[in-house]
Amino acid sequence: MQGGDTPSTSRVALQILKLCFEAGDLKALNANILVLSKRRGQIKSVLTDMVREAMTYTDKVPSKEDRVELITTLRTVSEGKVGAAAG
Repeated sequence: MQGGDTPSTSRVALQILKLCFEAGDLKALNANILVLSKRRGQIKSVLTDMVREAMTYTDKVPSKEDRVELITTLRTVSEGKVGAAAG
């Protein structure tokens, strides 16, 4: 998933996050957010799309502990990269 085809890269990344969330595997969700955000060729807009998508999950996460972990992961990957565009 390098940055050559932004729309496809974004769709694939969002689908990965969606599958993890729908499976209820929040550890995999957090891990994939971290891994996908560290791709060298990742385009900033793909990272922004991922953060926006994952932010929609925060209200749906049942436990407070898991919600805080997801928010912390999002903050980690977006700090200095996404800025106001994610909010």
